[in-house]
Amino acid sequence: MRILLNVIILLFFLQCASGFYKKERIYLSDNTAVYLIDEDAYPDDKELKKYIKPVKNFPDDAIKKISLVLTNLEVEKEGMFSKDIYPLVYPQQMEQLQDVLKDILPNVPPKKRILIVQKFDPFRTVLSKDKRSTMLLWYDEDGYNIVFGEIHEDLLPDSFSSETNWLDIFPVSLKQNNPKQKILKKDFITFKQMGDFTHYNWIIFSDVNLEQVKLPVQKNQNKDTIEERLKKLKELYDKNLITKEDYEKRKKEILQEL
Repeated sequence: MRILLNVIILLFFLQCASGFYKKERIYLSDNTAVYLIDEDAYPDDKELKKYIKPVKNFPDDAIKKISLVLTNLEVEKEGMFSKDIYPLVYPQQMEQLQDVLKDILPNVPPKKRILIVQKFDPFRTVLSKDKRSTMLLWYDEDGYNIVFGEIHEDLLPDSFSSETNWLDIFPVSLKQNNPKQKILKKDFITFKQMGDFTHYNWIIFSDVNLEQVKLPVQKNQNKDTIEERLKKLKELYDKNLITKEDYEKRKKEILQEL
């Protein structure tokens, strides 16, 4: 059943995706990759292009606005047995992204969309795994457009090695919802509407949205995350799965984030 579901999702993502593979990588680090895609290349579906405005240059305060919105949103993800709600972007994940955007945004050529691939371990324990998110980002007369492909998808090792090729990604679909995830609605965003279809992984927000709506105060997610990580670390130590030296070293690293 899971294989069949993955095949269905793959077919969704491959629709109108040929231009996606013309992406040009302009940045790569251990956890983030950035690509540029020409607006004429993707999407290459003429009907879909009717609903998308021409790309414009980002405003000077774009990074601040993007960070504020992304860290105040949540996503509902469907698991094997239940649906769970997570932060759309974790605070520490956003910090990494901010550093990249500071270098990238001022130098983006005209008529280019930005594709961001990011891997991140929100818990950073011995047993936790890297997760991956992908997003397509641009600015037009409607405001900021951010379309998510994967959101916190588990990265599994390759069948023939212990490593994961985290840059092998599905296209970010502009015409299909991912049935496994849905960004939760807030007053300061809208979802892209194309005829009768609503794209629940494509958010749009403008300066007008942010001026009219008081954004909620961000929760101290770092503290909660640190407490959870310390608890898991102690459990590993109590079960003799790590040495005292490793426990003390990792505990010190986690506490330094406070």
